[in-house]
Amino acid sequence: MWKTARIALKVAALLGAAPLLAASPTPGVDGPVHALAPDTDKIFVGGNFSNASDLAASNIAMWDGAMWHALGAGVNGTVRAIMVADGKVYVGGEFSLAGTTPVHNLAMWDGSVWSDVGGGIVGPAPVVKALALDATGLLVGGIFSQVGGSTPANGLARWTGAAWEVLGGTPPGIEHDMHAIAPLGGTIYVGGILRFPGSPRPSEATLARATPFVLSDHAGSANADDECTGCASVDALVSDGTNLFVAGAFTTLGAVLLAGSPYEVVELANATVVVGLGDGSTTPSVAAGGVIAALAVSDSDLYAGGNVDRIRDVVVGHIARWDGSAWHPLGAGVDAPVHAIAISEGAVYAGGEFVTADGVPVNRVARWNGTTWFALAGVTTPTKQHSWGRTKAIFR
Repeated sequence: MWKTARIALKVAALLGAAPLLAASPTPGVDGPVHALAPDTDKIFVGGNFSNASDLAASNIAMWDGAMWHALGAGVNGTVRAIMVADGKVYVGGEFSLAGTTPVHNLAMWDGSVWSDVGGGIVGPAPVVKALALDATGLLVGGIFSQVGGSTPANGLARWTGAAWEVLGGTPPGIEHDMHAIAPLGGTIYVGGILRFPGSPRPSEATLARATPFVLSDHAGSANADDECTGCASVDALVSDGTNLFVAGAFTTLGAVLLAGSPYEVVELANATVVVGLGDGSTTPSVAAGGVIAALAVSDSDLYAGGNVDRIRDVVVGHIARWDGSAWHPLGAGVDAPVHAIAISEGAVYAGGEFVTADGVPVNRVARWNGTTWFALAGVTTPTKQHSWGRTKAIFR
């Protein structure tokens, strides 16, 4: 074997050619990751990139545990939200083409082809920032004034599979910027920068309940302080089935002043009682200057990521785990902000702007198995089709 290899090298040298040596695939993707979504043993990755490892993938790709796969020709703009349901992949963001199909910032991939979703969302600078599922359909949040081409909406709507339902009403002159959606117990909770008639500040309430005709201030609403104009936001929501976890930039939660840092991760126990994560109080949990923008729940653990290097007295690398009583780092973490977190088969996936995880080159997306960070590197042919199974049946 070694003799054959030496002969090949000599022949290459005599011919003036460089020897053909197998190169390792480039890990990760070549631009920021803004969204992750699991589907059993697969992870869908969206953002602003053109390659996954060495495979051409336009802003959206799928990792199957061993290799990257393109979703056809992808989409022609930034992906900011992904949801998998009933074997279909719903993608939202800022784009006008999915493959060769004209769309309006929202599209669906069925495993073979792209299609439009109900005419999508439109308006001045429209963008889909959040997708979620409830028992009735696909919840869509962001900045938009119309759905389906002509139906007035205000940043929040539901696609039933056959028609659009507008949620939260459409008060004149008011524009909501929805960052996160979390259905819980028959109630839809929404977060972002929410504007209400008569509010002295644009972000008077950043956490609210949504119904078809009203967007109501939540009893534990996260607000900016009186000195802050439009600077509060709820950037991430997640539920464990009983409690609601809230993260973002805010200084008060209901009537409770969160002194010190304006950035916090809190729990609404049974979706009503405010509980700080760390010592049972509402003392700020994130060091000043940081912000948590991504949350995910796995069993009894909560994972939080963002632009943060410390949570309470625990040094973290932009991502950490809350076990119900204490915060823990995930190794040395990653070297730049985390924008998205997803859990699949016990592993934690993080996406964002980072290049390394625990010093290992990973390029903006990585997997944590509980003890070690791993890169996602490997390619396959983009023409191979896959059946991705069923995640959750909706649109009945």
